[in-house]
Amino acid sequence: MLFSNSELGNPAVAAMVTQAMVAKANQPQAQPPMVVVQQPRQLPALDPATSQEIAPIAQPITVQTTGDSYTPGQRRFINGMKIGAVVAGASGVLYLILRGVLKKQQYNRTVNASDDTGEPDWYANRIYDAFNPDTPFGWGTDEELVRDTIADVPHRKFWEQVKGKYFDLTKRSSHLMEDLEGEISNHMKAEILAIIDSMPANQREANNRDPFLVTDRMLKNWAIRIKAGADYESTFFWPYGTDEEAIYKVLNELPNFAAFCMLNRQYNQLYGKSALTELSDEMSGEDLEKAYRILQSKEDAIGKSKLELVRICTNGSSAIA
Repeated sequence: MLFSNSELGNPAVAAMVTQAMVAKANQPQAQPPMVVVQQPRQLPALDPATSQEIAPIAQPITVQTTGDSYTPGQRRFINGMKIGAVVAGASGVLYLILRGVLKKQQYNRTVNASDDTGEPDWYANRIYDAFNPDTPFGWGTDEELVRDTIADVPHRKFWEQVKGKYFDLTKRSSHLMEDLEGEISNHMKAEILAIIDSMPANQREANNRDPFLVTDRMLKNWAIRIKAGADYESTFFWPYGTDEEAIYKVLNELPNFAAFCMLNRQYNQLYGKSALTELSDEMSGEDLEKAYRILQSKEDAIGKSKLELVRICTNGSSAIA
């Protein structure tokens, strides 16, 4: 209601205005949002047959929420955490991209300086390339390339030179054996270490080694490599499988079938079952047939059937008529 200046001079009007202002000031202030919970209400119920009261029926609880339960300070903190997570994720992706690009550039600069096949630089570059494949982020390791490259190293003295070239390749920031430890799986690591352990000491020993030589160390390392192939972990989500190629490589390295029979007994001593049993457990179909074809191609096993080969080894005789 509006009053003119003349009306406000009237004592009655002024008193009425004063009472209205006091009444407004005494009105309760607005309360913050509250959570209203309606408690269950017990209702009596009667049995239709006896008209007697039965157990009460609980009514559902109704919860009504109004407003935001976070304070402004808490809301600002949550928003800041979200922004921080996005920034951290973007920074991680950028780091991986730059890491892959820089590693590839470093490899390209070095590999062009040594394209001579058979030199220590060449072996070091192939291993480095296997550790840093040509992928957007440089993820993954070509384990087969690492194994095949090391298997071609002629002797341990040459291997030491390869390790030195790898150290130079990484600008003296990384050792080859340390990278092997971190880059390859356990089964492949066991296989590679067995390959290294079987290397001749130097070029002279490699040149003079009897091609039909079989030593206890060689038998043990062959057994380790077959076991590594049998324990192959195909993927993280399905850690079961067989590295057939690793097993084929061992069978091809054997100088004759007599050596396989010796390996068969050595395998049984190390792992509680024969190599023949391991082959049958881990392979089937064409894969197993290929393994036997490799054995049948040995000079002292030509013309022998699979059953004959099994009988020769299981009878404990390495002599073949």
